[in-house]
Order: sequence, then structure tokens, then C-alpha cells
Amino acid sequence: MVQDAISANGKIDLVISSWDDMTRGVEQAVHDAGKTPGKDVRIYSVGGTTAGVARVSAEAWTSTSVLLPYEESSYGVAQLVRALSSGENTPGFAYLAQAPAVTQGPGSIFITASNANKFHPEY
Repeated sequence: MVQDAISANGKIDLVISSWDDMTRGVEQAVHDAGKTPGKDVRIYSVGGTTAGVARVSAEAWTSTSVLLPYEESSYGVAQLVRALSSGENTPGFAYLAQAPAVTQGPGSIFITASNANKFHPEY
């Protein structure tokens, strides 16, 4: 679809994708449309996967944002155990931008070429 969209409208210079694995196809579509990813078309993704961070580091993608499956799962399990053992809910929610993997790493959930080397993908 991205290749068709770019072919139909050569002025497209930005693509936003919702998952790093799909974004690899976006990058290929940009190539197939005769454009250069990261130069002619900026690519933004979500996932912070090993492949995504590598593409950001190579400046083929402009950015990917961090997802932290281990932290997300552990926070959810902790909330469930508390509810089952005490009957109490855990107030609030986990803001992953404050997770140590972010605060002690890239400092932002948005991974760019300038901070990619400080983030260690969890998948």
C-alpha cells in the first residue's frame, strides 16, 4: 500500500507505521518507489525492536518508539497478584517513560540516531 501511495502521490515525504516489523515493509516500499528512506521519505515506527533500532541507527528510519514487553508484563502480573492476594487494586498505571530501561538508557521513549546506542531492545 505504501508503494502505491507514494507512486500515486510523489509528494509523500513521511510515513508513520504502527510496528517495527511492518515498517520493514514500508522501507522496502519506499525503495521500490524509487525514493531513499530517511532522506526522501521520513519513516517513524513503534516497537523499539532490535531490527527497528538498527534501522534508526543506520538513519533509514527517523525514529522508533520504545515498547518494553518485560516491564509491561511484570507490572501487570504484580497488579494481578496484589488483587488476588489482597483484593485491592493497584492505583494508577505504569508510565514506561519512567522505566529504568528508558531513564538509565536513551532518556526518551523516542529512539533516534542520536540516542539509539543507549537503548537495549527487549525483543
